[in-house]
Amino acid sequence: MMHFSSSSSSSSSSSSVQESKAEEKMEMESLQKHLEAHSLVENMQKLITGPSESGKEVCPICLQEFMVGCEVRSTRCSHKYHENCLIEWLKRSHYSCPLCRKSIPFTLEEFLRIVQSSDGDA
Repeated sequence: MMHFSSSSSSSSSSSSVQESKAEEKMEMESLQKHLEAHSLVENMQKLITGPSESGKEVCPICLQEFMVGCEVRSTRCSHKYHENCLIEWLKRSHYSCPLCRKSIPFTLEEFLRIVQSSDGDA
């Protein structure tokens, strides 16, 4: 007569629960990062592009030309980006300008103020 241990079954069940919790935590962190990036971009200056003096201006992230009349966001360091490009950049970077690497926002206090004000809007 063979006896099977239930410990391997409970061990794999426990492992599955831990993996599920880890995945849930990663999803929440990703969502939080997205919301933070979106809040930062929403607080940046919004511009409508016009004909440029140099001919063609491009988004430094996607390298696509800005179309005349296109809505772009400008950082405090005066660099312009497509809104979605900037959100994706900020989600993946350490909150810095893709061109000059200046911090976005420039202080922790400013960042917390922006995020807290966006939490109140939700």
